[in-house]
Amino acid sequence: MDNFESIKSHHSGSKACSQSSKHSDAPSVARQKRAQAEAAMAAILFAKRHAALERMEAITRKEAARQKAVMDEEASIFTTEMNLLQTKKELAIAEAEARVYEVDEAGSQVIEYGPPQ
Repeated sequence: MDNFESIKSHHSGSKACSQSSKHSDAPSVARQKRAQAEAAMAAILFAKRHAALERMEAITRKEAARQKAVMDEEASIFTTEMNLLQTKKELAIAEAEARVYEVDEAGSQVIEYGPPQ
């Protein structure tokens, strides 16, 4: 066998060995790629779930803010009504006291009872 034949034989054997190595590695590479793909699909699934929960949280916060605004408005109306009632009460008391003083000054025994007119 001359040098050329020896190199050719060695190269052929090396090529066959390399091809068989690639052949045996193919299922391993395929499994690895499949595992990566499944992991990516799982990551996508969890990202979708996370996004859905974030949307729900945003909707909940928005609704809570809306309800707070309604409650704040109702509280403001209530406070205004209470202040108005207090003012009317003070007016009624002052009018009642004035009537009593007027009656006393006139010397009359007539005392009016009931709400002011």
